[in-house]
Amino acid sequence: MIKASIIRSCGFSILRAWRFYPWEQAQIANPTLSGPRLKLPLQLSPLLDSTVFCNIDAAWKSDSAGIAWIFTDSSSTVLQQKALSLNHVSSPCMAEAIAIRGALLNAASLHFTNICLRSDSQGLIKAINQKVWTIDLYGILSDIDSLVFFLSSPFSFVRFVFILRAANGPADCLAKAHLPPFISHLKALTDLSRYRSGGRWIDLDVRNTGLTLTGGGTFDRQGAVAWRFNNCKLLPASLKFVGMNRTIVRRISSVNSKFFHIALVECRDFKGTTRKISDYNHKYQMWTRSWYQERSKVKLSEIYFKNIRGTSSSRVAVQLRCSKGMPYKKVYLENVHLYLSSSRGGSGEKQTSNRGSEAVSSFCRYVIAKYIGTQSPPPCH
Repeated sequence: MIKASIIRSCGFSILRAWRFYPWEQAQIANPTLSGPRLKLPLQLSPLLDSTVFCNIDAAWKSDSAGIAWIFTDSSSTVLQQKALSLNHVSSPCMAEAIAIRGALLNAASLHFTNICLRSDSQGLIKAINQKVWTIDLYGILSDIDSLVFFLSSPFSFVRFVFILRAANGPADCLAKAHLPPFISHLKALTDLSRYRSGGRWIDLDVRNTGLTLTGGGTFDRQGAVAWRFNNCKLLPASLKFVGMNRTIVRRISSVNSKFFHIALVECRDFKGTTRKISDYNHKYQMWTRSWYQERSKVKLSEIYFKNIRGTSSSRVAVQLRCSKGMPYKKVYLENVHLYLSSSRGGSGEKQTSNRGSEAVSSFCRYVIAKYIGTQSPPPCH
């Protein structure tokens, strides 16, 4: 009796070996069918003028995958493209096979009857053409086989073709763009002596243009151990960008910062959309303690606060202050929801007051602000 594990191992050995065969060897001259197949696709007939081409690719990492396919006509004009993010995918071959099945189903819904599917997975293309299936891929390849070979198939012409990876660039990029991000939780050191005075945790000082920082992870500064020192000169910022142009920060979380979450120095066109920014009773300000002694020479404009939610330890939950000489202009607050937190029973435990927006207020000085959506506390004018 042959064990299933041996069959599985041998099957994957065959797939690995196929990638070294020339493409001519990966084709078959006379495909044979077993079982109740009722019709053959015209795999070896000349391509028809009405043939739709479909480039397919998949990106795989740690049981997650991004799959994509692009439909084009004979002049390489894109007819439609689609990409999906998937979890719990067992292997790269499985991801590619799921992409092929998805492309076939999509082609059927678009009423494409003559189609040529192109993939850079040589082993998988040969497995489909020669019907040599491993245990792991049996179910998905059986689905593909049924879509193509049964009498009820919506296709008149189907061809599965191997192409080089270099010729499959657009589908490859689209698949990689939809690969689910690796969600990480990055924690900073808690020993303040490890940081330079006025330093920062992560310093992006590369004078770069067009940087995008993304991925869905969390930067945790573990600020609670440092806040008790109450000396901002000793506490480093989480992320510092220096001399950066056209920078995009999106889908990251910054929590428990020791000082500022993000510091910008000599940057232009910075766009940030984060998943979460949170601190424990931190106050955000864009001025120094000497703002009332010296007139600021810095002019700020086009500042957006969007979808802000949280609690405030002070009844004045929103403070917008600027110097009289250089007032803020074009400051936008959209959907701000801040409520009063209060101590309960002397235990120091924090809870959110149920008194609503009347419990907190706003304060503005030398600021021209515009409000969008709902506001709590009410806007100041």
